[in-house]
Amino acid sequence: GEIHKMFGGGRNVYFNSGGSFSIDGRSFGGGEGITRSRNIGANYADVYGEKVDVTSDFFYAGSNSDNESVTSRENILPDNTRYFSNSSSRSSSNNDNYNMNVAFDVEIDSTFLINVKPAFSRLKGNTKYSSEENTFDELNALTNQSTSSTNVNTEGKNFRNTIDVTKRFGSKGAFLRWSLTNEINETETEDFLNSRIDIFGTTPETIIRDQFTDSKRDLNSLSTNLTYRIPLNKDVWSLDLKYALRSERRDNVESTFDFDTASQSYSLFNSDLSTDFLYKNIRNTPEVKLRYRKDKFSISTSAGYVFRTLENEDRLRPQLSLKRDFEAVELGSNFNIRFNPKMSIYSGYSLSNTPPQLEQLQPFSDVSDPLNTVTGNPNLEPANSHAVYFGFNNYDFQKGTGIYAYANINVTNNQVVAKTTIDADFVRNTTYANVNGNYNYNYSVGYNKSVKIDSLRTLKIGFGGWSNGGRTINFNNEVQYASKTTSITPNVSLTLNWKKVLEFRPSYEVSFSRTTFDLSDFSNQNFASHNFRIRTATFFPKKLEWRNDIRYNYNPNVADGFQKDSWFWNTTLSYTILKEAGTISVKVYDLLNQNTNASRSATAAYIQDSQSTVLQRYVMFGFSWKFNTLGSKGETNEFRFN
Repeated sequence: GEIHKMFGGGRNVYFNSGGSFSIDGRSFGGGEGITRSRNIGANYADVYGEKVDVTSDFFYAGSNSDNESVTSRENILPDNTRYFSNSSSRSSSNNDNYNMNVAFDVEIDSTFLINVKPAFSRLKGNTKYSSEENTFDELNALTNQSTSSTNVNTEGKNFRNTIDVTKRFGSKGAFLRWSLTNEINETETEDFLNSRIDIFGTTPETIIRDQFTDSKRDLNSLSTNLTYRIPLNKDVWSLDLKYALRSERRDNVESTFDFDTASQSYSLFNSDLSTDFLYKNIRNTPEVKLRYRKDKFSISTSAGYVFRTLENEDRLRPQLSLKRDFEAVELGSNFNIRFNPKMSIYSGYSLSNTPPQLEQLQPFSDVSDPLNTVTGNPNLEPANSHAVYFGFNNYDFQKGTGIYAYANINVTNNQVVAKTTIDADFVRNTTYANVNGNYNYNYSVGYNKSVKIDSLRTLKIGFGGWSNGGRTINFNNEVQYASKTTSITPNVSLTLNWKKVLEFRPSYEVSFSRTTFDLSDFSNQNFASHNFRIRTATFFPKKLEWRNDIRYNYNPNVADGFQKDSWFWNTTLSYTILKEAGTISVKVYDLLNQNTNASRSATAAYIQDSQSTVLQRYVMFGFSWKFNTLGSKGETNEFRFN
């Protein structure tokens, strides 16, 4: 919240599951487990003359993260053979990010605008990681085991610059817009690896590695877009003619050296674990887009044709070099009807094209993991995805009441999936294949209504839910199968607000999931989890505020040895001083010290339970003093986490 206010209320705020977040593209924190972050920065904005606006900022964001995780997996083969894997890992990382952004807005005249946005960033990081894994057969006999530790130093530099030029013509909405974006990215990595792998069973083998890998990855990309808008009927109909070009060049060099006991140095070049690739991705897309906009109704439709060339030059193994050309149609359409400020209906459709990734295409065998050799497939085709969405809102966002609904479905042809074979010692060989028939969907609906009890008390009722699911085509030991998953999560909540006295907000959510398979030897899977939450706030006596957030999570599906349920209680006591300009507070996080993130995931190939480090109980004392106000009217934008 403090960083959010530092930007004067960032427009785009994004959180991820690892605990980090970004505001308007600037990242803060990061890492798994428990993260300690540090941030410092400054903003500058000014106007030069009447036609040039300049904004700039510099930010440093650093983080240290520590994590330990435990995973237990039951692997299932098509003939219903089972084998079991237990693994644990520990990691510690330190990252320092330096970011500088500048923006120039130059208004030549009322019809001619130029925007220039250069950005610079630098990353320095170190990660230490160690892991252990054991694999057992159905009789609990040890088939293979591995231990490894790595120490990785990373340094990266990035420069990105965007130029936008817009020229308007006449008074009917015609314009010509040209944009150019160039990005240069350099990343250097030093990786020290020590590992031991023991394979038992029919062909016993021990693989010991003491290696150093020096990696350098360079990216140089250039993209440009040209759009010309032609008004067809005043401001109602318009036609956009577009052309887009993106050229991307990646140089990936990884030089691996084995340790030489004679010289006591990493001097023995290992060609099997070294790579030297030049990868080019060139995309040309002419496109036409027709728009209609009038009063409360708008609709648009577009069509483009993609010409793409993928080229990979293998400097160490020239015989593995490849060049592929792809062509595809891309479509898009959407419409929106706004009946009034609260009610609207919207929908859309898109057809998009995604090429295989470099490591999926190149016929190089990656043997860095002796328990899983990965080989690309140069015959892969791009994936084509059809997506349809629909939404309805009849909602008063100021009062938080009304109804909303949303649904979408995505159907993908030529989806690229991994295809793995497993030998008698449970050693894997993986490649990639195209499959048809994958789809996924999700929908959500919610309803909230406020009931005024009297002049001081209000009761708000809410209920709804969401659901997702789909069909996935995949392989299990070269056997193709289809799985269908359906998940539904209903929820209900109440909010009692007694003005200047208290708030009471209980809620309950339950999630049901079912997965079925078209292979007779695979059992269907059913899961359920429960989440109950109470949030309270009291505002008496005057100047004293007490807030509580209590959650109970119950997941009965995880295996024995993993925590199935937990109570999570945060409590905060605040008292205002200095004529309400200052606040002193004490907060206890995870008062009962039961926070957990145990989870179970399942596919046709495995059932997995996992648990890792999470932040648990601590006490934080705080003092805040608002000695000035912001904004033309003295207001500040509050940012609250729910």
